[in-house]
Amino acid sequence: MPQPVRDDQRYLPGLDGLRAIAVAAVVAYHLGYGWAQGGLLGVGVFFTLSGYLITDILVGQWASRGRIKLGDFWLRRARRLLPALFVMLAVVTVWVTLSARTFLPGFRGNVVASVFYVSNWWFIGQHASYYARFAPPTPLDHLWSLAVEEQFYLVWPWVVLLLVFAFGYRALKKRRALPDQPGGLAGPQASYLSRGARWWMAGATLALGAVSAVLMARLFHPGYDPTRIYEGTDTRAFGLLIGAALAMVYPTRGIAAGDGRTAAGRSVPAAARWALDFAGLAGLAVIVLLVWRTNQYSDFMFRGGLELLSVATAAVVAAAVTPGSLIGRALGIGPLRWTGVRSYGIYLWHFPLIVLTVAVGAAANPASPLRALAVVAGTVAVSAASWTLIEEPIRTGFRKHLTAPAGAGKHIAKHTVKGGTVNDGPVSDGPANVGPVNDGSADDRAVGEGAGPAGGAGSGRGAGSGGRGRRTWRAWLPETPQAIAGVCLLAAAVLAAGVSASTRLAANSTPSGGRVSTTAAGGTAGGDTQAGSAASAQLSNTGAASGQGKQPAAAVPVTSAGVDPVAAGGSAAIVPALPTPPPRTSCTQVVHIGDSTSDGLVSADYEPNPANRIMARYADVGIRHSIMKVVGATSIVEALPGTPNAYQMASELLKTGYHGCWVLALGTNDTADVYVGSNIGRVQRIQKMMKLIGNQPVMWVEVSSLLSSGPYAEANMRLWNDALKKELPQHPNMRIYDWPAVAQKAWFINDGIHYTSLGYAHRATAIADALAYAFPAN
Repeated sequence: MPQPVRDDQRYLPGLDGLRAIAVAAVVAYHLGYGWAQGGLLGVGVFFTLSGYLITDILVGQWASRGRIKLGDFWLRRARRLLPALFVMLAVVTVWVTLSARTFLPGFRGNVVASVFYVSNWWFIGQHASYYARFAPPTPLDHLWSLAVEEQFYLVWPWVVLLLVFAFGYRALKKRRALPDQPGGLAGPQASYLSRGARWWMAGATLALGAVSAVLMARLFHPGYDPTRIYEGTDTRAFGLLIGAALAMVYPTRGIAAGDGRTAAGRSVPAAARWALDFAGLAGLAVIVLLVWRTNQYSDFMFRGGLELLSVATAAVVAAAVTPGSLIGRALGIGPLRWTGVRSYGIYLWHFPLIVLTVAVGAAANPASPLRALAVVAGTVAVSAASWTLIEEPIRTGFRKHLTAPAGAGKHIAKHTVKGGTVNDGPVSDGPANVGPVNDGSADDRAVGEGAGPAGGAGSGRGAGSGGRGRRTWRAWLPETPQAIAGVCLLAAAVLAAGVSASTRLAANSTPSGGRVSTTAAGGTAGGDTQAGSAASAQLSNTGAASGQGKQPAAAVPVTSAGVDPVAAGGSAAIVPALPTPPPRTSCTQVVHIGDSTSDGLVSADYEPNPANRIMARYADVGIRHSIMKVVGATSIVEALPGTPNAYQMASELLKTGYHGCWVLALGTNDTADVYVGSNIGRVQRIQKMMKLIGNQPVMWVEVSSLLSSGPYAEANMRLWNDALKKELPQHPNMRIYDWPAVAQKAWFINDGIHYTSLGYAHRATAIADALAYAFPAN
């Protein structure tokens, strides 16, 4: 946040620190780390912070001058927000057009919606689910939150005017009867807004927030996609309004940097500061706990969780704006402050960089340590350049370094330590940083970078030097230890998680160059056991031990209710585990249709050695030609824009005359889509595929998950597997492979659905061996 031109404004470095924490959580969430599974809540933190700061500006203008300059307010918003956004949109559009054309379908609409700040309603209208998908998101998906805030900026000033006229008319009438006091807000007698009017306005604001919260609760129904509720302006307004209510009763303006007085002239005693610090610390703890323990599928988010987040954020804000508070000083340390100043650019750029640099098939998985560091470093570098070359020059009218009167540097330095200017609102996951209101004047220029030490404005040049500073090519580079540490702030958290992940993978990895082996024991249908070789790949659906040379029974009876057991060689079978070496299959060619749980089977990013990918595993059991149809988010019925569903994939292959074996690793997204409200049931989907394929050999791979709630919960996976078993007796050419009995928890990544490289290696071996047993050569 830049330092102010006027020294009657306060700089609140603690709020920049809060921004830094919130944007770090969002970035970690988008990088896919389980310890930040609730990192999307960082957006809610920004909503409340933005509501506070924007309302503080508007109400502060009215209290000091009896008017609000709406044109000036919106002009400052445009100067702050639009340039950086337009540059990002231009760069991403060129990038997508030239080298990421898979994102082109629907991309034009996304860009137009982003320009007009209606992305949230655009995505809702396109039925683009924020929840039920694992395909790579589009590079502009994150702009929905910017749209919510911009819509608030357009509407809220009019509501504030209504409130001040409704509740502040008596103070306005009394104030206008007094002589003008050009010095601005000097005490309660000089205010156009009484303390009582502020509390009435806050009460009305909280009532509006309650309507929004009730609307969210009423519209939310477990089992249905909550995207409309999560991204809707009306259902997310309570976060902004809670912050707005706080600004009305506890404004920043009028709190002197050393005397602890509020805008109404009341002092803030030491006991009150300690109480606010305690509340702020508790609020920080709640925010961290929610980020750590909740996730996007948690019902609690829509049943009080987001409201709790907003209240916790308001407590942190109240503590941070209090002069002398410990929370304000802790959050205002250099690295956090430097990062918070640039958090708008970080938010704008981090998601396109994550999406457009992701390897095919890896979008839904945690980024590797090296890739995470590269993305974070690139994001910070681009956002720093954006701040220095675009945002700050345009915000200040290209007059950043001003000639200051003698002693101005000292005066500003004093206020940097204890006060400073108001941080003028974040925009979604980044600060609006438009500088002080300056009592309604249009001059919102500021001195220095706002990231330098207290003794100098910004980088040590500007007002504190007593002369006009010269900008060189080095001006945008971090020059102090605090600034350099800020560059590394986001990388530090990612590095810690990455080191942990890489250590875990290293401990479980197997040497490449040959067939994947495991010492995990597996049981046969008959239950006979004997010692197995460490080189064998024995996987089962019972968990008991099986000998390497033990040939499993030709069929395992179906035990689900209402279905008679099928004898060996009968019309239907559940495929058990296999010994090593595997038998040969009668299939000479196979089509493998899978969703993102098959991505790692074919991706060089998961398995650099081609000999360990599933195409080689299929060749091991006698397949001469394998056709891989693996697309993230694939389901039998639903399809993302620009991608076919599984039914369409199979139809196109059949039109070309294909006749052979089929492996269908589907169901993860299908059962989730049914959970969130699809009117096409699980059994109908299976029947649809089986009718299309006809009498060709088909092996379905059962699905599994480690999640306990939400569309992708293990309970829903079991429902899909039960539906497969129900259909099994109806199709003599159908087999089912019991993958859940084989899959180990250690093979799953943090999202509980996809697998590690080691897990995919085992999955490739197991599926190919299962196919060989399902349709043996003899």
